Amino acid sequence: AAAPADTKAAAPVDPARTLREASRPPTLSPSLLDGFPNPFRDVIQLRFQVPATMGEAFVWDDDETPTQLDVSAAVPWRSGTPRVTVKIYSVNGQELVTLFSGDMGVGENVVSWSGTDSYGRSVSSGTYFCKLQMDDWSVTRRLVYIR
Repeated sequence: AAAPADTKAAAPVDPARTLREASRPPTLSPSLLDGFPNPFRDVIQLRFQVPATMGEAFVWDDDETPTQLDVSAAVPWRSGTPRVTVKIYSVNGQELVTLFSGDMGVGENVVSWSGTDSYGRSVSSGTYFCKLQMDDWSVTRRLVYIR
């Protein structure tokens, strides 16, 4: 006679716990933030996306997604929707301007930056960084401003 089939279902995996306990914590996918044109002279359009699933949201070192993680599961945002900020920083880490700050649902969004700081003063030509922060995770892109 054949052995009886195991009728116990596997315990559901908690995505938030899996992320917290990962030996190598994930980072937000670089594809969630992009700027065009880059380098830019007058204005750069910064496209950012709030991802719906774990697979869209994160990348792991060496592409080692935890085996128990369902990449099609919803991202475990703290409040159901993430707190999102888009900020520009100088090469020495000084925060220059916040382009967006607020709670945001899933989807693609665009903000623009015209090479000015939070006081409206023009910045000099050079390299800057745009940081997209969603809850506890972030991704940063390098921008080049040419006057």
